[in-house]
Amino acid sequence: MSANREEILENFMVVTRIKNVEEAIIWLECCNWDLTSAIKTSSPEEVRLQNDVYSKKIQNGSIPEGVDPRGPEGEEGSPPLRVIEVYVVHGSSIHLVRAPDNISFHCFKRLVSFVTDVPPGEQVITGWPRQPSSDADPLSFLPKLSYVVLRGATSFIETGVPTEMEEFDEPDNIYSFKVFDEVHDRCYTLKVPGSHTVGQVKLDTYLLTDIPVTNQRWSGWPEGTADDKQLRFLLLDQPEHSLGIRTNEPLPDDASCPSSLTVDQSEEVIDLDDTSDIFIAENEEVGGERYDRCGQPHLIPSNVEDEMAGSVHFIDEYMRRYGQATPSFLTGTLEDAMREAFHRPVREKRMLALYVHHDGSVLSNVFCTELLGSEATHQILSNYFVVWGWDVTNESSRGMLVSAVIRVLGSSFARTVEIIPTDSFPALFVIAPIRSQYELLNVIYGNNGISELLSTLVAAVEIFTRNMEVEAVEEDQRNARQKIKNEQDSAYEESLEMDRAKDEAKRQRIQEKTMEEERAKRQKEVEDERRSVEVAAVRSKMPPEPSQEDEENRSIFIFKFRAPSGETFGRRFYSTDTLAVVFNFLFVKGYDVNTFKFITDWPRKDLTLMDPETILGDLAIFPQETIILEAR
Repeated sequence: MSANREEILENFMVVTRIKNVEEAIIWLECCNWDLTSAIKTSSPEEVRLQNDVYSKKIQNGSIPEGVDPRGPEGEEGSPPLRVIEVYVVHGSSIHLVRAPDNISFHCFKRLVSFVTDVPPGEQVITGWPRQPSSDADPLSFLPKLSYVVLRGATSFIETGVPTEMEEFDEPDNIYSFKVFDEVHDRCYTLKVPGSHTVGQVKLDTYLLTDIPVTNQRWSGWPEGTADDKQLRFLLLDQPEHSLGIRTNEPLPDDASCPSSLTVDQSEEVIDLDDTSDIFIAENEEVGGERYDRCGQPHLIPSNVEDEMAGSVHFIDEYMRRYGQATPSFLTGTLEDAMREAFHRPVREKRMLALYVHHDGSVLSNVFCTELLGSEATHQILSNYFVVWGWDVTNESSRGMLVSAVIRVLGSSFARTVEIIPTDSFPALFVIAPIRSQYELLNVIYGNNGISELLSTLVAAVEIFTRNMEVEAVEEDQRNARQKIKNEQDSAYEESLEMDRAKDEAKRQRIQEKTMEEERAKRQKEVEDERRSVEVAAVRSKMPPEPSQEDEENRSIFIFKFRAPSGETFGRRFYSTDTLAVVFNFLFVKGYDVNTFKFITDWPRKDLTLMDPETILGDLAIFPQETIILEAR
């Protein structure tokens, strides 16, 4: 019987291409070791299982103790298994885990550990439509499709909620979301890196609103947005994108799918971690930590979520392992290190020393203690370099470094990192800013001695110093030219400003003159109109001028008037007329008594000082008199 089961197991793994023995046994156990049924259930035609989802290999390859190798006897007429699909979001990755619904929650955690490297005992899974009460609960309560979030137990406080949102990306890659919760009538602000996916935003929102992802209904996402799409590739509003969330109608408790198998709560469940033949091998995992061949945890754990956290782990573990005599590693991302080294004035720039560690190399310990621990090395690095370190022992951290190098240094640098064999590590990359470009001056591998290390660093310093001296001279020349240009521009601007001021003053004078002329013109028009009315009124009151016939019959005065312009004109008056008649005549001619004096030639008399009612015959002047008009 045992040989038969081994044959069934081998055939099942060949057909389904499932490489994990424990996962294969779980599927066969759920199908009572019926090969045909297990193949159809684990790999249905409508949902093809991707071969690379469960690619982690079990080190010992033994059959887990938690499953009875004999299996239960087949029962005729048993209902077919229902396969559920759970999208597990872990860090920046989303994994699809498929499982029959009659396995326990603990068994599901073991399946999750195959794809996330997080041991079942350290898994904290949130986002279930209904949280299981214990690890022995079956998965029959789950719908066909679920979205959950997985975090390590160390990244949660007692409530299971992250203490804060860590923003380790570059500030210009942070996306801000204003999420309006229509259920609770509240508004939340989320700030997440652009490397996060839409599914991670939904799961972060679940932590705030308690609305499971499967019950979330969203508005505001760009049309056709998938949950695995990264935010940086979406057309989002800046600086803040508005979203709305509400919930679907909740299902009643009795509406969940019925279980196809009754679970015996008394059945013993044995954790794979509790085995007697575990030993620490190279890159083995024990208690959630990766260990090297000497039993020490790696400088960066496999479950690190981003560069900032990895940098903190690297520095802490490096100092714990090699003591205080270590280079002054910069805490932060690779982009932070480049900004600190290169984005400075020329005389303040420094080189970047990128240290890449690998615990799988026998050279690592000697390189760190003897070479990087040397006082001479410390002096050179501290004076001319910004030092940033990373550990590529784990594939996840290696991929994270390659992605960071591609992003900030380019693909050629990344290929240099990728092609280094394990036994050549560690490697110290010497990068310098040459002519506004980042140039790899040298790579110092682990098989170099202290003399080679120091001579390479000194040579790099000499190259860097020469280039910086040239660039400093060029910068001084640029600054001098820029200063002259700024002075010329300033003088030109002052000249333009003076010309503009002159033009403005001239325009102002012309405008004032025009306004004054228009005002005088209007005033003259008003005055002329008023005078025309007065002249017409005065002319209507004046007696008619005596005719020539009247000169023989009556006493007539003939006055000749001389204006200031030299113009002369005359008129006849009766001797019985008053001075007012003479004044009115002159007023009609444009000579008002208020602005002119009327003076007789001989004897000299100012007629304007006399009573206007004086009769001309009483003035004792000649009948033919010249009257001079003088302006007052």
